[in-house]
Amino acid sequence: MTGEGEALAFRLAAPGGTVSSLGVPTAERFTYPWLPAFSKGIAFRSSLANVPRWIREVLALQKSGRLQGRFVFSHRLGLEEAPLGYALFDRKEATKVALLVD
Repeated sequence: MTGEGEALAFRLAAPGGTVSSLGVPTAERFTYPWLPAFSKGIAFRSSLANVPRWIREVLALQKSGRLQGRFVFSHRLGLEEAPLGYALFDRKEATKVALLVD
């Protein structure tokens, strides 16, 4: 969370609500609005997804066609293009890169 996004999240959170960090952070720090968060009783949470717990179910749903993740990935590259994928992500030119194995 950085800049306008974090400020907006805390402004929009309802009293007693929770602001959650989604995805992998790109900044080492962010400004936490202590006074507004305290005044509205807002909690802040961040965590990692439990990939091992859900991966089989997600892959089965995707294979059956019930789950289509096309909207998630901005780029699809071959495994040999992994360095390019990391460079695109680092330059913030990609939101999510899928590395495809032939």
